[in-house]
This record gives sequence, C-alpha cells and structure tokens, in this order.
Amino acid sequence: MLALTAGLLLLAPAASQSPLPPPGSDWVLPPGTTNFATGNGPILVKSMTVPPGAYVRVSGPDAFVVVAVETISIAGVIDARGFDAKPVGTLLTPPPPSLGAPGGPAGAAGGDAFRAHGAVSAVGGAGRVSTASGAFVPRGGGGGESGVLPPLASLLGPVQAGGGGGAFGPDELGSASPGLVAEDGEPGHPSALGALSGAAPPQGGRAGGHAFVDGDPTNDFFGVKRDAATGAWIHGELLAPRGGSGGGASGATVPFAWMLTGQNDPYRFMTATPGGGGGGIVSLRAKHIEVLDGGAVVADGGAGTALAAGAIAYGGSGGGSGGMLMLQCETIDLTGATIFALSARGGPGGIGGPGATSSVGLGGSGGPGLIQVHVADPDAAIALPTFKGLSDLSSPSAHVLLPLP
Repeated sequence: MLALTAGLLLLAPAASQSPLPPPGSDWVLPPGTTNFATGNGPILVKSMTVPPGAYVRVSGPDAFVVVAVETISIAGVIDARGFDAKPVGTLLTPPPPSLGAPGGPAGAAGGDAFRAHGAVSAVGGAGRVSTASGAFVPRGGGGGESGVLPPLASLLGPVQAGGGGGAFGPDELGSASPGLVAEDGEPGHPSALGALSGAAPPQGGRAGGHAFVDGDPTNDFFGVKRDAATGAWIHGELLAPRGGSGGGASGATVPFAWMLTGQNDPYRFMTATPGGGGGGIVSLRAKHIEVLDGGAVVADGGAGTALAAGAIAYGGSGGGSGGMLMLQCETIDLTGATIFALSARGGPGGIGGPGATSSVGLGGSGGPGLIQVHVADPDAAIALPTFKGLSDLSSPSAHVLLPLP
C-alpha cells in the first residue's frame, strides 16, 4: 500500500498481525508494518513506543485506545484512516455486489454501489455515520443520482452524478489544505436525465450532515475547555467520541430507464462506485506523550473512487470524513513533530469523466474530523517547535481541552 496523507508519504510493506500486549508491559512495535485489530477493550501498558520505520495499521469495530502509565513515544506512524473505496470492474455486464469501503476503528463505512448482483438503483447508496449508541445509520454523504441517456444520444461516456463527501467536524472554510471542507458530489452530464427526477442533469449527492448543529462554533468538541478571555467553562456539544462518516456512492449510467427495475439485464451500461470509509477513533493517554521527527497519528477519511477505462472515468464516489484523535497527558512534547503530524482530514472524492480533469460526476471530498489535546495547564504542558503553533502540527486545528475523567 502506498498512501499520501497529511503531507506524509506512508509506505506499508508486508504486514504482520500484532497480538494484544500483556497489561503493564513495555509495548514496542517492530519495524515494518503491523496490523492491529481492535475489539478487546483498551490497551493498558507501562509504555508504548512506535520507533522510526514502524507503521501500525489499525482497524476494527472499536476505538483504538492506549493507556500508558509512563510514556507514549511516536516516531513511526499510527494509521487509523478509513479505507479507500475500490472500483467495480464491470462494463456492459450485470454488476456484482459492491459495498462501501470500511471505516477506520469505530469509523463508518461508505455508501454501497450495489447490494445485490445485477441491481441498479436510481440513487447511489448513502454513506453511514456512527450514532451515540454506536450503531451505524445511512446519514453520511449522499448518493449521486443515476443517469439515463437521452433518446438517440451520441454520448458514449458516463452521465451519472457523483456521491457526496462524508462530514463530521466543522468545515475550515477558506483553507487551502484538502479534506477540510465536506463537498457535494458534482452533477452528471447536462444532457442526461436523472433516473429519479426525470430532469437534466442527474443531481450530485449532498455532503453528509455535520455532528454540530446548535449554531455555536465555540463548543464544537467533546469535553470541557476554559475560555481564555473570560475564564468561563465551555462544555462541548458532542456527547461522546465518534468516528468519521462514509462518503456516498455515485449513481450508475443506463441507456433506458426500464433498466433500473433491478432485473438481471446483461446490457446495463456503466456501473456505480462505492464510497470511501470514515476515519477512526484514536485515544492515547499517558503521563507523557512525545511525537518525534517522522512520527504521525492519522485518522483521515478514505478516498472515493471511479471506474476508469483509458481516458474515461465512470462516476466518482464521495470520500469519507476524518475521524477523531484524542491525546491526554500531563505533558506533551511536539518540538520534533513535522507539519500536520496529527491529521484527521477528509478523503478525496473520485474523479469524474470523461478525463481526469472533468467535473462531470466528480465525487465530493470528505470533511474534517476532530483533534483534541487534553492537558491541565496548556502553557506548561505543551512544548512546540520554534515559530510554530499547534495549528501548524494538526489538521484540522487541534482543540486544547481539560483532561477527561
């Protein structure tokens, strides 16, 4: 696997599966790639070390939670990204089932392109979002509308609309960095008819709904902070940690509307593509945390996809949103950390078509997640590089909050 995220080139060679470390041990990750699956509760250790060259790929149904009595030292990479969507490799044949890409640990999956063999729907499947109960429901990025070629059309390329990106944290409007605004999917070809509306063009999927809805931008986090100007306590709107939401699937392209009945017709035209998965949850607690040069903790959303054949791409799906990073400690040393070493950005949407630069059917990018640093005394506890602030090392910008119970 080769992935570019948060300004870091992440190389993942052949992986080994890591067992759960014994409680109270010094957990030292080996060089190379290690897969770690959550599901056995918090990891309770004396210390945790991710040395240079170590790459820990985390997945599973639960958050990745490490509680260390002493130090957590990160010079390698902890990767809790949502998974990238995979294209459906069929043309002019009944599409196989194609489910949305899985989320990172406790992250939600992307929208499904097809749930049953040969079934084409009028709208791509919506990405999923995690709820307070831990369940996943389809309220992530919206699915793009399928497109029907107009009568006697000379169009031979794709016409369907793109899926919307997943959303979680507030958008960082005006940011030049990718993955910090949840985007709608782009409409399909202007001459095509929407399979659901019957009007041109097929409509792109809407970006997912954000987790924060009370209209107060000062409490968009989980936990408690103290206002530096007034000294007032501010309680976060989020009631519990949650993973990122999935991107929506694209629509499909069909020559005739009757092909949307779900029958196993062998002449369906061009397939839909599933959405990217939402970023996961990473919670690190220790007396002291350090992120060294080359170290990174990543909970980005997974990328959307498109089925490409030569210069033609078939409908982009939405990227998943970023997940959630929580670092709690007495002291944290970031003096050796590089730019965006802490990352929870949205994944890119799949390309449209025809051609990689076209906006027809382009999938929307996922939006940002949340990054939180929990310390009792921010001025004394957080050590930063010269001439850099916490916002230079985190994307989206990290909240500084009081310790959680």
